[in-house]
Amino acid sequence: MPINKILLFTVSACPLGRSMRTVLVELKEHCPDIMFQTFYVDVDIAQTNHYRIKKNPTTLLVGEDDQELFRLEGFKETEEILNIIDGIGNQVRNPIVPLEENKETNEKYMIYLLDKDSLAPVQTNYKNMTSVKTPRITLINLLLKANVEGLENPFPSNTILELVQFEGSKGHIEFRFPRKIKEAEIIKMKLALEKSLLAYGITEVEIIESY
Repeated sequence: MPINKILLFTVSACPLGRSMRTVLVELKEHCPDIMFQTFYVDVDIAQTNHYRIKKNPTTLLVGEDDQELFRLEGFKETEEILNIIDGIGNQVRNPIVPLEENKETNEKYMIYLLDKDSLAPVQTNYKNMTSVKTPRITLINLLLKANVEGLENPFPSNTILELVQFEGSKGHIEFRFPRKIKEAEIIKMKLALEKSLLAYGITEVEIIESY
């Protein structure tokens, strides 16, 4: 059965997803007859649930009748995917294991905002409309949007999370800010981030600025 399209499901700030988008660009050069699409699981919820995506990132090789032929989870090299495409062309397919339908879940996160010179815990609920869980990215996005009376959120409104990369206990986090940021603001942001991410083993954060 010929491959009609290759679909990538990921989260916008995920480094593995960004790397897989680069792989898809390379695949396009080798496979001009295949259609390529990228879906973001927190935005393209209907498509994510239709294909029962469970992990980030996930790449699907799909036939003309919308039948899943192969599922790849995590980062894969271009050459590996090309070999799989050749195998499908030769009628070599992986067995498709039936997956449960995606279910909506309620997740709880503890974020920290500034209360004068200290940090105050704020329990935040998040309704996950898919089965894909990205807790550290979700927590950071919840922190960016938090608005609690009497507490200070050090992040300006309309700040966007661009990219996260974690190496052991250190996080490199890139934000797109709506204006120039002062050093004193960066210090406050680091305090809130490091305290909020401590539950996930992150003790040091580097903030990368973009505008």
